[in-house]
Amino acid sequence: MKNLKEFEQLIVRYESIEIDEIKKAFNLVDSPAMYLTGFGESDTCTLCKAVKSAHFGHHCDDCVYGIKYGCNRFPMERSFEMIYESKTPNELLRAYRNRAKAMRKFANTINLKLSV
Repeated sequence: MKNLKEFEQLIVRYESIEIDEIKKAFNLVDSPAMYLTGFGESDTCTLCKAVKSAHFGHHCDDCVYGIKYGCNRFPMERSFEMIYESKTPNELLRAYRNRAKAMRKFANTINLKLSV
């Protein structure tokens, strides 16, 4: 896996983002989750960009999630959907916190030692 550092940084970002920053993003853009964390598209996702090759595109098998699990499939599906479906700043904040918990649980499931 080539994006462990980015995976850890994203957990910290999801755990530390503040409601005021989320509210500002809701007033600025149509896709606040993408604006704040790159969420939702492989071209903006922090994790995807870290495993991208100039010649071959994204290599999901090089991602922490890998081909078997994926970032939006079980066991990560629900937390992905919560971010995607957030309609208010408070919903997005809860979704980010839940995603961070799910990421930590996933890391534990695959015996991945995190430094954060």
